[in-house]
Amino acid sequence: MKTFFISNSIFAILALGLSGCASLQAHEHARGSIVALDSPTQAHVCMSSKEVQPGDQVSIFESVCTSKKKKSSKYLEESQTTTCTKVLRGQGEVTENTDLHFVKIKALADLTFKEGYIIEKSLR
Repeated sequence: MKTFFISNSIFAILALGLSGCASLQAHEHARGSIVALDSPTQAHVCMSSKEVQPGDQVSIFESVCTSKKKKSSKYLEESQTTTCTKVLRGQGEVTENTDLHFVKIKALADLTFKEGYIIEKSLR
């Protein structure tokens, strides 16, 4: 029984360690989400420092959602569907990656960060 408990504990710790930002108790954010703003053009993002390096370009997206109501019919009640689209808002650059779970990003051009923006590493 003791061996079973130890092996399960090791598995739980390993799974928690590999899952990163989104599952740690102090890091309740989705990967790529802005977690803090230093200014309108500087943000801390939940992203692994192993994933990006200072100077790397990132794409900044906003999820834009629209809802439509469907009329009721003889057999179905009125319902609502929501569709979300990922819209590119601009580019950014990684300025710091000293933390294992967070990186610092600066916005390029005239972009200012908003709550809900999603950051992804740009593919070249």
